[in-house]
Amino acid sequence: MKEKFVEFIKNNMSLVIGGLLGFLIALLFIILGFFRALFLILLTGIGALIGGVPAVRRKIVEWVDIIYEKISSRF
Repeated sequence: MKEKFVEFIKNNMSLVIGGLLGFLIALLFIILGFFRALFLILLTGIGALIGGVPAVRRKIVEWVDIIYEKISSRF
């Protein structure tokens, strides 16, 4: 029985991950409410985008450097 379950998990990993992700999102909506959960999901997606795409990360570092130089030149 256990071997069949493990085999099912291995063969259907995307289904399992999708189901768990859907369950987690549903729990967020129930616990936090719609807009708070939506805000949390949005910020998580933005963080994943920043962390996962090197070009985006480099661009953000450039923007921060420009802003820092403008702020520090005033003092």
